[in-house]
Amino acid sequence: ANSAQGPLLSARACSQVRAPDSAMAMSLQRVVEKIAFPAPSPSYSLASHAELFFVRVPPSQRSHPGVPCMLYPAPRGSQTLVVHLHSNACDIGELRPMMEGLVETLGAHVLAVEFPGYGLHNGSPSMAAIDESVRQVVDFLRDDLKVDLSQVMWYGRSIGTGPAARAAHYVTKVLGHRPAGLVLQCGYASFPDVAGHLFGRVGK
Repeated sequence: ANSAQGPLLSARACSQVRAPDSAMAMSLQRVVEKIAFPAPSPSYSLASHAELFFVRVPPSQRSHPGVPCMLYPAPRGSQTLVVHLHSNACDIGELRPMMEGLVETLGAHVLAVEFPGYGLHNGSPSMAAIDESVRQVVDFLRDDLKVDLSQVMWYGRSIGTGPAARAAHYVTKVLGHRPAGLVLQCGYASFPDVAGHLFGRVGK
């Protein structure tokens, strides 16, 4: 009986030892995301920006109005749409001068997408949540607006470079379209590298 119970007790003991490590890892992940995504107070309201609209979300997520976006059309029309994913310490309400500058410089339509937990976008910011919102925007462009995804350029800045690169990969490898381009400004090699920069080796 003792020999039969021994391994079982050892397994339980091991699980009890590992549980705090797992909890600590989850807590550390939340801390990393809190620091990596320092969402400021919203800089815009429902009535402050004429460019604002909401991309619909699946029925299971209809508890909030959707993904906030701001569209800046090219005055002379364009065959290209630039989807911009912003840096970590601002929201899309603060981007008007930059977005208007991109419209003027590139001669393209520009769409700024909000991150969960930022601005008027409900939820908590994380890489997974941002990627999900971006895919909802991709579906909206393809299914609702009938946009040719090969005419969409992805532009990510700082923390937005990861979601931009993954969106371009998704459009290319999964949906079978070659994007119009991919711009990565002030990017990073990987999110664990960001955590490592903030917390050292334990952050990775």
